[in-house]
Amino acid sequence: AVGREPLDALDDASKFLVAVHDVPHLRDRLMLHRFRGCFDECVAGLRAALGTMHHALSQVRQSRGFASILLLILKTGNLLNDGTSRGDARGFRMSTLVQLSQLKQVAPPPQEGEGGVAGTPPHSGGASSLTLVDHLVVIVTEQRPQLLSMPQE
Repeated sequence: AVGREPLDALDDASKFLVAVHDVPHLRDRLMLHRFRGCFDECVAGLRAALGTMHHALSQVRQSRGFASILLLILKTGNLLNDGTSRGDARGFRMSTLVQLSQLKQVAPPPQEGEGGVAGTPPHSGGASSLTLVDHLVVIVTEQRPQLLSMPQE
């Protein structure tokens, strides 16, 4: 009876902790019960997300404008890589689209008779900060303006 006295002095919550202290894999068991409790809700959320992705993928696949823009990007990449092993590509990874905004135009060297002060380039900052995306937007705007209505497809 002497050994039980300290446990009798504990409140109910503390007694519960002492009782479950030695249960094997208690954390894993509790996580499993938690997962089982919210399983249906998780499945419903995933189904909704998959439905949204399926709808978005269908729109991308059916968009002729998007396909035209991707073809323009492919042709531009092949033109820039002409003469290299990558110059006749038949496709590209979608992850490479990020690089379009990172590829910047190099300012051309000043021609004779151009520029103001000797040694300073005539175009300081303007054209040299244009990216490949900027050039593609100009091309689409000037040569294929119907692609600008792609979001309404």
